[in-house]
Amino acid sequence: SLSVVERMQPDSGGFLEAVPLTAFVTMSLSSIGLPQHPVVQKAIRFLTSLQREDGSWPVDVDLATWVTTLAANALATSGTADWQSAVSFDWILNCQHLDVHPFTGAAPGGWGWTDHSGSVPDADDTSGALLALSHFWRTGDKQTRLRILPSVLLGIDWLVNLQNRDGGWPTFCRGWGRL
Repeated sequence: SLSVVERMQPDSGGFLEAVPLTAFVTMSLSSIGLPQHPVVQKAIRFLTSLQREDGSWPVDVDLATWVTTLAANALATSGTADWQSAVSFDWILNCQHLDVHPFTGAAPGGWGWTDHSGSVPDADDTSGALLALSHFWRTGDKQTRLRILPSVLLGIDWLVNLQNRDGGWPTFCRGWGRL
């Protein structure tokens, strides 16, 4: 079990970039006599880095990818002439997962809710990123389209392959609706 936890812990130290899950892993390993284990120490660094000035913690690190794609979609459809200056398609492209995800086994191509290393690609964030990139596609020049195209094709393929046989989409992994 410990080797699985070691493989699943992202570089940030936070499991799914979430304070509760990271705290549970930290408490569990500490309670069995492993408070000095590298997984615990990395998790503690993650937790302490997120503590707010008032002593509280957020549930998640942030939802940067999610809210950035929502803002891009809202600005692009609002008629705001210079919406592209407020949103970076390069930033959105850099949030795409390009490796098999260690936690869910998700194939490369999807986007998760944040740009931090523990984010998990999912259907809603991938859809939001693809919609945002579609606005850049429609308004961009040939160079912009060439930069966006590989990510869009990989993202569409990822999303289509996520779809369940009944036509619906699960959040993270195909077939999870049966679990």
